[in-house]
Amino acid sequence: MPIGNLTSQYCANLYLGVLDHFVKERLRLKGYVRYMDDFLVLTDDKPLLHTTLATIRAFLRDTLLLDLKDEVVRVAPVTQGVSFVGFHIFPGLVRVERRK
Repeated sequence: MPIGNLTSQYCANLYLGVLDHFVKERLRLKGYVRYMDDFLVLTDDKPLLHTTLATIRAFLRDTLLLDLKDEVVRVAPVTQGVSFVGFHIFPGLVRVERRK
């Protein structure tokens, strides 16, 4: 399926909707955002974040037969900024990322 095609967007939302329900209803995380196949989990409890990452990895692997790419998974303070869907997000500030 071509990337960016409306069908691929629809399929991503349909397929990963299961992840949304798992994170919001089973893990009860308030700081969760997903757009297509990119998602953020925000919390101020670092051990909880690592536990959540391991739980989400296991859920994706066991339920949806998916793996997270290690090179794009990042656990860091938001003060360093977070890249998400073409923006670099800081507390109180959002910048458009430079095109690569």
